[in-house]
Amino acid sequence: MKKMKQIPTESTHQKTHIDSLYKDLSILIEKSKQKVIIQVKSAVNLLYWQIGKRINDEILYNKRANYGKKQSQILLLYYLSNMDAVLKKKTCEGCCNLQSVSQSKANA
Repeated sequence: MKKMKQIPTESTHQKTHIDSLYKDLSILIEKSKQKVIIQVKSAVNLLYWQIGKRINDEILYNKRANYGKKQSQILLLYYLSNMDAVLKKKTCEGCCNLQSVSQSKANA
């Protein structure tokens, strides 16, 4: 009968060292991934800001876009259509006051 060769096994110390090395390398990789994610998000954010700035400068000529005013009016009408009469009256009065204040500031 032939003797089977025994596969050498790692010592407990070697296994612990390899486990520790693996954990350390995994942490380094995860930290690098997080840094990359932060850099990409920052670059995309800056890109969107630059696009908006160019549109504002070259198309809107630094004036407020009209679609924002229309959207806020649509939202207000939708909001008002879903509230009761007493609250609606108070909200409309508040909106009128805010509108007159903002118009007087714009005219100043």
